[in-house]
Amino acid sequence: MRVMRYVVLLPLFAACGCGIFEPRQAEYPSNEAVQDPFSFASILWNTGKWFTKLEYNDMFYDTTTYVDINGNEYGRDMLIANLYKTQSRFEIRRVSWTMDSLQDFTVADTFFMDRKYDIVARDTMVIPPKDYEFNDKASFKLIFNSTKNTWNIFYWKDKYPGQSIFHPLFTPDY
Repeated sequence: MRVMRYVVLLPLFAACGCGIFEPRQAEYPSNEAVQDPFSFASILWNTGKWFTKLEYNDMFYDTTTYVDINGNEYGRDMLIANLYKTQSRFEIRRVSWTMDSLQDFTVADTFFMDRKYDIVARDTMVIPPKDYEFNDKASFKLIFNSTKNTWNIFYWKDKYPGQSIFHPLFTPDY
């Protein structure tokens, strides 16, 4: 009888000791929405393709290459670091991406597209604040990631003369 009592009470004491019956603070749903200040989602509008997430680490392929008008190549990490730096310094006031070529096309798991962009960004770190405007074209190659069932930017060629707001080495002029 004593042994039976221990067999019944021992698991109960163990469960009470681990804290599963203690009250916890309520976890409320997060109000954090994914930010897309450069409206990257609109690059794929009307194509039947999509990014599953708009976070830069998910949107850009591991070996993404950004190429400027002079043919200089920059890796994914430099591109992403610049995008975060830029969106923390600038207030993005206007962004539009429009189709530039007559037709986007897909070959196997690669999607080719050309886009025109028009961006106005306000530098809030100077007084008075200064607006920058960027209008030009960019070519993209996206590859389909079958494990995530999404498209990722693999190659980005910017045709902006000089350094656009997307350029990994972009710094505002004063």
